[in-house]
Amino acid sequence: GHEIHHNVTAGVILSDHSLVLQGVTRHTAGDYTCLAANTEGKGTSNPVSLRVMFVPTCKDDREELLGALKHETVALRCEVDANPPPVAFHWTFNNSGDLAEVPPSRFTSVGSVSQLNYTPVSDMDYGTLACWGSNAVGHQRAPCIFQVVAAGRPFPLINCSVVNQTSDSLHMECLESFDGGLPQSFIMELLELPGLKPRYNVTVARGPPVFDIYGMEPGASFQVNLYAVNAKGRSEPYIIEAVTFKGVAKFTVKAFKETIVYAAVGQLTRFGAGAKQTTLQCSRICFSLSSCCLCVSETMAKEKYLTEEELKIHKVKVKMNFHFLKLIRRYH
Repeated sequence: GHEIHHNVTAGVILSDHSLVLQGVTRHTAGDYTCLAANTEGKGTSNPVSLRVMFVPTCKDDREELLGALKHETVALRCEVDANPPPVAFHWTFNNSGDLAEVPPSRFTSVGSVSQLNYTPVSDMDYGTLACWGSNAVGHQRAPCIFQVVAAGRPFPLINCSVVNQTSDSLHMECLESFDGGLPQSFIMELLELPGLKPRYNVTVARGPPVFDIYGMEPGASFQVNLYAVNAKGRSEPYIIEAVTFKGVAKFTVKAFKETIVYAAVGQLTRFGAGAKQTTLQCSRICFSLSSCCLCVSETMAKEKYLTEEELKIHKVKVKMNFHFLKLIRRYH
């Protein structure tokens, strides 16, 4: 509990032996105790219970959205708060402005809960069902609402965000929306930029939609598309335009050797497909910068791709590329 202080503005008035509460609501209800103190100590009175009577109100203020196939039964559970407890419930159905009472034989009521098992048969059976309670104080002012719609594709995911990201991993979380009335799963799709080529996808079989992916290539950038999926199809995507895995890209031995060879040759288009094949052959057999460069130079001359004069010029270029690539390797 908490201590109450004199506050006329808030409707709390304390006098010598009494407490006056003005403008009481259902939240004012509870047990009240008077506490007195003097030099000898403290003492408390017996608790006095204040019960505030009020008409029924929905226990959950949210409208509930349900998807159902034709001839599929969905259970609508209406629970209210009330003091005293409700003595009666009634339901209504509204479709395109036509309001109809639901026969009492269609639903059951126990205490503060009423349940309606609803089965749409035709398109006209989809609409809004409202549950109303009443007690000795009066009738419920705002009903509990249930929207019954035809089952379809799920609604898009909402509030998707990158929760954690490293140079080679990604953790994302979303909030799921309406499932279309059918069980749904979730998909994260990564499209490599700039060409939007599909590269990776992660599937989560059931909620919550939380996605993890590991072993990504550092330095790569992706557009991330996130979907909810059910038997009717997939939702519109939630799109995150660009996620970049920052860091230094891995420079494998194979890739490094081929880079050296291509740099040594220079503009491959000048020499045609045969020169390109030469570079690939050299990349498979050389083991160092110098051996790769030597392999290319000698092979190009032997195969008559280079004249003796061009070979001299090419060796100068190779030497320059050799030092440049050594520098690249140092910083990678």
